[in-house]
Amino acid sequence: MTVNKKKFTLLVLSFLTVCFLLVKPVLAIKEIEDYLFQLEKYREEYQDFSQARDKYLKYKTLKSKNQAVEKTNNLLVRRGRTLRAYFLALIWKLRSTPGIGGEDYRQRLVSLLDKEVNWLANQNEQLKNLPHPALEDLFVISDRFEDKETFFQQLSYRALVIILTGKVRHLHSESVAITNLLADQISQVPEATKAGELRNWLRELENKNYLAQKEIEIAESQQEELTKKKEPQLSKIYFQIKLNLERSKEYLNQASLFEKEILDLLKK
Repeated sequence: MTVNKKKFTLLVLSFLTVCFLLVKPVLAIKEIEDYLFQLEKYREEYQDFSQARDKYLKYKTLKSKNQAVEKTNNLLVRRGRTLRAYFLALIWKLRSTPGIGGEDYRQRLVSLLDKEVNWLANQNEQLKNLPHPALEDLFVISDRFEDKETFFQQLSYRALVIILTGKVRHLHSESVAITNLLADQISQVPEATKAGELRNWLRELENKNYLAQKEIEIAESQQEELTKKKEPQLSKIYFQIKLNLERSKEYLNQASLFEKEILDLLKK
């Protein structure tokens, strides 16, 4: 059987873009440990695969072909495990992150990720049940991953964005709650000069909360684009959303300083 050399050379490289997909936002959870373990094993097995592939393409011996089949199979299994672990980490984070708005949207993403977790497990089971696979058999299964690559990337970005937005929204809601409490206390200050100074600080605080809210709204307005685009547009949208959320956090950090100034004045 003639091997598609181009396909064999490019096999599974595209998955690396998913593998490294901006996992930092979920590094704080225990579930990520399995993903990092699987990712490290994937890297190791990719090296083994590359060596076996190159040997087979060069020598075309039966021994080199058998080794290429074995290493390709191992890599495909590990790819499924790695992506599955990544999706499971995202599911955990989606379920546990406070501040995520729209329970229906959260559940829809969780359901989509759950479905793909099951699909990945099924693909690995099919690989396991191939008694004596040929390279072309493995290419067929690999093609199924490649066909889903854009969808996997979109789903990953959408989950990451809603997690990041939820975190910032939670910080914003806490800041607004503190602002309301401080406003009540300021309204009870009898001394006119002190009350006026406090109201000035309160206006600054409210303005920072407002600016933070506007950045969140801008970030949320871009989320729908993550369902329509492919790379490299996906990463550009993601980084723009992340920039908006970082600006929002900066405004909230400034708001926190104003809250401290108000508290210090109230104590005097």
